[in-house]
Amino acid sequence: MGQNLWTTKFERRDETLINDMAWAVDLAVKRGLKALIFFPSFELLERALGRASRAEEVIAEAPGLSQEDVERIIAEYAEDSRKVLLSVYNGRLAEGVDLSANLVICLGIPFAPPTVRQRALLKRLSEVLGDERRARIYGQIIPAVWSAIQAAGRAIRGPEDRATVFLVDDRYRPLLRLLPKWFGERIAGTLKFEDLAIAVEREVRGVA
Repeated sequence: MGQNLWTTKFERRDETLINDMAWAVDLAVKRGLKALIFFPSFELLERALGRASRAEEVIAEAPGLSQEDVERIIAEYAEDSRKVLLSVYNGRLAEGVDLSANLVICLGIPFAPPTVRQRALLKRLSEVLGDERRARIYGQIIPAVWSAIQAAGRAIRGPEDRATVFLVDDRYRPLLRLLPKWFGERIAGTLKFEDLAIAVEREVRGVA
């Protein structure tokens, strides 16, 4: 389990990464917390779910959900105080819905794929800003980081809500300064992927 550098970067998406993601799913189920786990893509979600030993105990978002499907999943999730829900960044369950949870695990950073449109956007920003680095920050990095925070925010919808959020990708470390102020002020520290189990165990004790 784990790698020297834990990331969902495309060239690092090997069997070790899938096993790690499956382990994170099983960890959330075993610890009995109401949890949300977000993935960068349906492909990674499905591969991890296929490898997880407790897959039958979770709810997972699938591509192309109807509004009726979304409402059914939300209702099923709400009924069980120990249920784990898997979703994807920018998916139907990552925006505009309330999903109370004690634990949120955000796997990877949801960078936009290098499409023709994305490349055109970065080129235009480079021309406007006169700096390719700043163009990447404003056109690619900040939107990705904020998408992750938006997903995590499904669990915190009111002043009484509380959730422990793990941003799981070593690429987050140099990007902490780009987090929204209200979120950044609440960061207790950083940890390695292999220490996630210990951190989640602390959360279990805090909820119990």
